[in-house]
Amino acid sequence: MTQSTGSGPDNNGPRDFWPAEREGYSDTPRAAYVAVAPSTPATPERRGLSIRAESRIGILIMLPGIIWFIYNTLTQPGYLMIASVILPPTGPVGVTGIGILVWLHAKWRHSIRVR
Repeated sequence: MTQSTGSGPDNNGPRDFWPAEREGYSDTPRAAYVAVAPSTPATPERRGLSIRAESRIGILIMLPGIIWFIYNTLTQPGYLMIASVILPPTGPVGVTGIGILVWLHAKWRHSIRVR
């Protein structure tokens, strides 16, 4: 049996499986580029409150409204019936609603934030 020196499929001689045309196997050096820093730093523009602060403010608005509603319910007989049928959502219900809206807005901002 004779050993062939070829490594290609037709065994006509040594073949280079990694030719110079492939990226990274060339003997010629590639041009190197230095990263250039931008002239102005890319800082995000801050407007208003942070998401965490807005969420906390929403909760701090909501809690007194809930406490106020519970106080009115316990101290005034029939408050639940009057508040749900006759009165529009004002007073403790409105304060609680505003707090919930602020809190939901913070959650919405968190959900659309680009990471």
